[in-house]
Amino acid sequence: MKNKTYTYLILIFGFLFSCDKNQKSLDNTNTKKNECGLENGNYKVIYTQLYSELPESGFKIINDTLIWNFPEIDTFLIKKGIKNRFSFENTKKVDTIGLSDFQKAIVISEMRSFYEIVGCKKDTLDFIKKIDLYITSSIGKFIKID
Repeated sequence: MKNKTYTYLILIFGFLFSCDKNQKSLDNTNTKKNECGLENGNYKVIYTQLYSELPESGFKIINDTLIWNFPEIDTFLIKKGIKNRFSFENTKKVDTIGLSDFQKAIVISEMRSFYEIVGCKKDTLDFIKKIDLYITSSIGKFIKID
């Protein structure tokens, strides 16, 4: 029993260390973070190879509103945070009736997730989407197309 507990602890700490290590390597990009941000326009979302199973999608920014185009059109308010972080707040109430506890937990974690812009070059913003400070949900690029 003790061996299993120690094994789980080692796996958890190893996972947290690897997430932190990835964060540090992304933070060392040669960009000026203060100049990064979402401006009005259309964007394409492309994920890194690690998250390549996630579909490409797109969205449009109009002031503090984001219109997401995948898998269906949905509208969100952009809530700005600290240090190039932001989250999206759904403009309509999310219906969790009929969902299992696990599905509800996924919906809640998605509502608490946030994006952090970790670098930018011209019209390309590198981002990390996190569920909390230590768990990365996805990594990719927002590319402004017009």
